[in-house]
Amino acid sequence: MTQGMFRTGKISVSSQCPIVAIRVRARTPGLVSTCCYEPLVLRTGRFDPWPIATSYLWWGLHFPEVLMLYDLTVTQFSRMLQNLSQCLDKASAFADTKKITGEVLLNSRLAPDQFNLLRQIQIACDTAKAGVARLTGQEPPAHPDDEQTIADAKARIDKVVAYLQTFTAKDFAGAEEREITQPRWAGKYLLGREFAMLHMIPNLYFHVTTAYAILRHNGVEVGKKDYLGAMPFREPKQA
Repeated sequence: MTQGMFRTGKISVSSQCPIVAIRVRARTPGLVSTCCYEPLVLRTGRFDPWPIATSYLWWGLHFPEVLMLYDLTVTQFSRMLQNLSQCLDKASAFADTKKITGEVLLNSRLAPDQFNLLRQIQIACDTAKAGVARLTGQEPPAHPDDEQTIADAKARIDKVVAYLQTFTAKDFAGAEEREITQPRWAGKYLLGREFAMLHMIPNLYFHVTTAYAILRHNGVEVGKKDYLGAMPFREPKQA
């Protein structure tokens, strides 16, 4: 089976198999994806011209899934941790206004058997760095849980965000099929896409949300906009 030549903005068809290939430019600068629509091969040996299966190739990788995992983890985790850091700025200002130490807030919790604010921050950071490392087959850096102040907690976040920024989408090649396990799973494992979508991503949001809720419960003036962060709004195009 031979593929036709790919040309930007053109459509080409293989000489041996009617596979339509369209080359499109991804929204991330410098990345190009190739979209191949594979028609159904009927039992009669004829080809149904209607494309029912789609595969994407990018430098030999499954482009959309690779880029999706990168965006949902590296890009979005960095954003959420930075939003949390900005919430801690408001927590620090709140502590100064109320003439309390930041440690009062860091040791606060919503329930007696729940981790306190500081531990929520630490776990959010660990979830981000360890999760991305596992997906890409790397070893995450060790960060001792020795933070004591709000400034320490913000520094922990900064370290993790800096670590996340060392990854590129290309590092996620094969991540969706990588077998991932943890000591507490007793030898069981999840595939990368399952690990990301069912465990890692929900876990990150769970701890960031709980940290936000602890701050809000204690009177820190944070709201949904602080949690979501600034939106990249665009002006409508002129007619």
